This record gives sequence, C-alpha cells and structure tokens, in this order.
Amino acid sequence: MVVEPQFDSADAFQNGLARVTALGKEAYITTAGTFVVNPFPGTTVPAEKARRAAEAADAAAQGRPGGGAGKGRRPLAGLSKGSRESGLEPLAPM
Repeated sequence: MVVEPQFDSADAFQNGLARVTALGKEAYITTAGTFVVNPFPGTTVPAEKARRAAEAADAAAQGRPGGGAGKGRRPLAGLSKGSRESGLEPLAPM
C-alpha cells in the first residue's frame, strides 16, 4: 500500500510540535499528527487537495489554463482593457 504524504514539508519535532507546510499554508502538528490550528477549517488536507484538483480540471475543461482570470484573480496589472485587447506592451515602471 502506498500512502501519499499529507504535507509538502515538515520540520523536526521540538517540544511536541512540528512546523509543516500543506498547500502553501504553514501550520503546526502534534506528535499524534493533529493540527494545533487547522489551516483548512472544516475540511482536511487530502480533501482540500481534491477540491483544488477538481477546480483545475474544471478550468482546463473550460479552456482556462491555470484557472484563468476568474474568481479571486486580479486582472493584468499595468494594462488597461484597451491595451490588453490591442496587444500593446505595458510601459516600464519608473
């Protein structure tokens, strides 16, 4: 049986706690493997990974690689709508 790791990285335990990173969020776990403060309240790390994979698959199916400029994304900085449509390059910052 192969078990997929739950964390992206983990540090050594000190005083009964270890710092871990899961999907870009830092948290601490106990030696029993439970979160001190859950970085994904109301869900688990594997469930959050599955949710994000499903969102990416939906975005790809709709022709929006990487999720596109949908919910939670900001438009291209430094470009007006007209310049994005015309293909003009933005001015360099001063």
